Amino acid sequence: MLGGTFDPPHLGHFSLAQSAADELALERVLWVPSARPPHKKDAELSPFVARATMAEMTARRDRRFDVSRLEASIKGDTYTVKMLAHLATALPEMELYFIVGADVLPELPGWYHPERIARWATLACGVRPGHMRPDPKSLPVGKVVYFEGPELEISSTRVREMVGRGLPIEELVTPDVARYIRENKLYAKP
Repeated sequence: MLGGTFDPPHLGHFSLAQSAADELALERVLWVPSARPPHKKDAELSPFVARATMAEMTARRDRRFDVSRLEASIKGDTYTVKMLAHLATALPEMELYFIVGADVLPELPGWYHPERIARWATLACGVRPGHMRPDPKSLPVGKVVYFEGPELEISSTRVREMVGRGLPIEELVTPDVARYIRENKLYAKP
């Protein structure tokens, strides 16, 4: 599982998912756009449908990737641990991995029941080449596996800022996502 707000999904997300799938021999990577992330209550997020559509546009570039819109049907805030519990119950025969970049690890202690993530999944952490692997003993989760993550320095914030300034984003997102953003006037400043 690769979760996120995907506002918008970019090539860094795609590369992270590909690296995890390749290095950990994952059969599938399920992209899960967060419907109502509690840590972004004050943020102006694009509508869930737009974010999920862009995630589908990005994920369809690799046959191993799927996108779930399940979080749209969950009442209240959407937490990673709830989605992992749902997947573990729905797919008891599957070994689940929760894919994150190393930059997310310091934030884990502040998540909703981070200790329960280990109950449902192995944390799969993408570490950029040349960067230190975080010490798993400092994390509130159980099993952690590392894989070499992409070297791309891309963030959704950067993509939104570039769109707002009228700059091209074609090197940061897939062509169909760039087109979708333009056609739907996402992130444009008034």
